[in-house]
This record gives sequence, structure tokens and C-alpha cells, in this order.
Amino acid sequence: MFPLFPPLQRAQLATVIMASGFSVLRLAISRRLTVSHRAATLFRSSLASVVLLELYERLEINHWLYTDDGAFPRWAVMPPADVAPTLHWLCVHAWDGGHEWVTGLAALQGVVALFLLSGALPPPYRPHERWLRLAAAICWALQLSLMLRNPQLVFILDRYMHILLLLAACMPSGSRGGAGRCSAASCALGVQLLVIYLDAGWGKLTSPDAAWSVGAEVGALDTYMRHTPAARCVRWLLGATALRWAGAATAWLELLVAHPNP
Repeated sequence: MFPLFPPLQRAQLATVIMASGFSVLRLAISRRLTVSHRAATLFRSSLASVVLLELYERLEINHWLYTDDGAFPRWAVMPPADVAPTLHWLCVHAWDGGHEWVTGLAALQGVVALFLLSGALPPPYRPHERWLRLAAAICWALQLSLMLRNPQLVFILDRYMHILLLLAACMPSGSRGGAGRCSAASCALGVQLLVIYLDAGWGKLTSPDAAWSVGAEVGALDTYMRHTPAARCVRWLLGATALRWAGAATAWLELLVAHPNP
């Protein structure tokens, strides 16, 4: 019996099928990693809002955290300049230990964050994209400098913030009303979000104390929702059983969010 297709045609058909499959896969990935002008604007504006909120929270304690007269002087938390000259060159907060210098840097970051926030204004008042990306880069540099100045105060939000600000500085916005763009920055952001949700969800499900399971003695959310009046009110309304179910649902929801939808 002769085959349906000769060997040469079968090879050509296989090549066409593989090329079509790769094309469909590439388009599917590109569609999920494409960032529109509106999305890039909202991304930068949201980051600028978080920067401003952080600056406001540190307003009264900057003197104690980042000056030589406070609880963390440079000589106690950083290596000497002759041992780590590059560190002292990159960390502008270490150039001077006075209160005026730290306050001035905070004011500079606040002004730049407000400028970055202005990217959400209507077109006649909206700055050009290159200036918004420059503002994001300056915010990133100052955020990184804060982390280098006092590593003891670096927590999960700080680590994510300086990465997100760097991506905001590198991410092109695309044309207003036009098709979005897929860039290295948008790909890195997509991978980061995927890893965050996968790590958080899997970590909750495999936690040794099973605090995020329905059968936990004391649910993780029951523990977390004790620190603010609003959280305590929600905890009282839901009760221990509902909080255990909500904790288990949170772990699975994070894994489902990370899973690419068809």
C-alpha cells in the first residue's frame, strides 16, 4: 500500500505544521506580554503613588533612619569608603550624613514621583514619554540608594519596588490608541509576576504549619488581621472558620492567577 503522501511531501507538511505551531505560540505569548499605552501609563502612575506614600510615611523618621545622628549612622551599617568605593559612589544617601541632605533627597524623589504621576494627565498636559521614563529611572536610582544606605530596613516591598521602577524606566508605552508593544521590560515584568504568584501560592500550600489550609488550628489570615482596626473588624465579621477557608482559597487563587488562561 502506498502512503498517503510521498516522503518529501510528508517532510514539507511536518515543517509547515511546526512553523504554524511556533507562530501560534509566539503570538499567544506576545499577546500576553504586550503592554498598551494605557497599561504603561497606569503602571507608572501606580508606582509613583506608592513612592509618594512611602515618602510620606518616612517623613518624620528620615532623621532617625538615614542620618549619622540617628539610629543607623553610616559607619555602623556601611563598609568604609576605602573598602567599598563603588558602593559609596552609587549610594547618594551616603555622600553626606546630615539631615538637610537626606531631606533634600526625599524632596527630590517626591518631585520626580509627582512628575511621573503627571503621565496620567490628558494629552495636552501629559509629558513626553522619554521624560516619564527618565523620571522613573531617577526614582529607581534614589530607591536603590535608600536600600544601599540601610540594608537592615529592606523588606519585600523595597525589593519589588526598585525592580518595578527599573522596568517602568525601560518599558516603552507605544502610541496612544494604537497597538501595544512587547519589549524586554514587559517580558521581564510578566515573568516576575508569574514567579511571585507561583512562589506565594506554592509556599502557602506546602507550608509546614499548614496555616493556609482549611484544617489549620489558627488560620494565617486570622493571625494577620489583628493589627489594624479595619482588619480586626473584618476578622470579627468573618469568624475563624471563614478566615481558614479564605486563606486556603487565597493560596489556590494565586496559583490559578499565575496559570496562563487560554
